[in-house]
Amino acid sequence: MSVPDYVLRVTATQATLDRFLGKTYKLSTVDCGRMLGLHLRKLGRKVEVPKIGAYSTYPGALKWLKQRNCDSLEAYLDALGLLRISPASALVGDILTLGSSELLSAPVIYVGDGRYLGFHEDSACCELLKPTEFALAWRAV
Repeated sequence: MSVPDYVLRVTATQATLDRFLGKTYKLSTVDCGRMLGLHLRKLGRKVEVPKIGAYSTYPGALKWLKQRNCDSLEAYLDALGLLRISPASALVGDILTLGSSELLSAPVIYVGDGRYLGFHEDSACCELLKPTEFALAWRAV
């Protein structure tokens, strides 16, 4: 018997919240790539997550992506077979990207009620955010 999509979405999103909410950002150990990796695995997707220490800078993270034939985080999500959607149609557990001043976009996970789990350049910790503009979005399940 398979688990209904909505149960899987809520369970995976709660596990990601439990693991990352309030954690201090540290590139390569507690960052958006690790958050997405855990989340996608909880959703049952096979996804490669960089080993701790595989990169220590944004150019290093971009290099890791390029070694997998992806020139951006968006290309990596596309390569995983995630379906692009309109940000307005996001459901709990879906992945969206925000603009960022860094080399990589800032991914967030929709948790419901207009809130998104993610890291923001104005905060040292993973937080529940209420952004108003999104670059792209993907259906996670």
